[in-house]
Amino acid sequence: MALGKLQDALDAYQQGLAIAKHLAEQDKSNSGWQRDLSVSYEEVGDVLVPKGKLQEALDAYQQSLKIRQTLAEQDKSNSVWQRDLSVSYNKVGYVLETQGKLHEALDAYQQSLKIPQTLAEQDKSNSVWQRDLAVSYEKVGDVLVPQGNLHEALDACQQSLKIRQTLAEQDKSNLVWQRELAVSYEKVGDVLMAQGKLQDALDAYQQDLAIAKRLVEQDKSNSGWQHDLAVSYEEVGDVTAKIGGNDSVTRAEDLLRTGLNLAELYPGPDRQNLISLLNSALWNLVH
Repeated sequence: MALGKLQDALDAYQQGLAIAKHLAEQDKSNSGWQRDLSVSYEEVGDVLVPKGKLQEALDAYQQSLKIRQTLAEQDKSNSVWQRDLSVSYNKVGYVLETQGKLHEALDAYQQSLKIPQTLAEQDKSNSVWQRDLAVSYEKVGDVLVPQGNLHEALDACQQSLKIRQTLAEQDKSNLVWQRELAVSYEKVGDVLMAQGKLQDALDAYQQDLAIAKRLVEQDKSNSGWQHDLAVSYEEVGDVTAKIGGNDSVTRAEDLLRTGLNLAELYPGPDRQNLISLLNSALWNLVH
C-alpha cells in the first residue's frame, strides 16, 4: 500500500482474509479471531477504495461492520470493540458519501458519532477518544453541507472545532493537532461563507491562515503544509474581496498573489489545479 502497489497489496490482504475466514469459521465463539476477520475485511476495503472499486469496498466494509456490531453488542464495556465499530461506520459512510448516497452516508456517520460521544464522556482526559469525537462531528458536518442543512452543519463543525481547540491548547507541540485545528477553522469558514456570513467566515479563515503560516515556518520542506497555506491565502483573499471596503481589492490581490507564488513552488501532483484555482480567483478579482 505504502509503495502504491495496490494490486499486490490487494492480493496480500485477500490471502490474509482467506486465513482469517478459515479460523473464524472453525470457532465462531473465538472473539479474537472474529475481530481479526473484521480487520481483514477492512484492509481489503481500504485498498479497493483507491482502486476505484467502490461497491466492492462497500461490501467489504459492511462485512467488517456486521462482525463488529456483534462483538460490540456482546460486550458493551469493551472500548476497543466499541471504537472498532465507530471506525466501521465511518468507512461505510465514506464510500456511501463518495457514491453520492448522502442520506445513507449521514446515517452511518451519525451511528459512528454516538460511540465517541459515549466514550469521550466516560473519560474526558482520553485524547484519542476526544480526537475521534472531533473527526465524527466533522464527517457529519461534511455530509450535511451538500444537503443544504447549513445550520446543523455549522453546529457539527463548531463542535469539532471546540474539541480541537482544547487538544491543540493542551499540546502546542503536536503538529497533527495543530493542523486539524486549522482544518476545523476552514470547515467553519466554508459553512459561514455558504450562509453569507462573510465577516465571520473571514475571521475563521484568518485563524486557519495563521496556523498554516506557523506550520510552514516550522517545516518548510513539508509540501502538504505548503499546499494548505496556499489554499488559505486563496480563501482569505476571496472573502476579503467579497466583503469590499477601502483597499479591499488591493489587499485581496496581495493575498492571492502570495498564495500563487507558493503554489508555483509546490511540488505535489495537484500543483496545476492549485495554480488554476488561484489564477481563477485573481481573474475574477480584476474583472
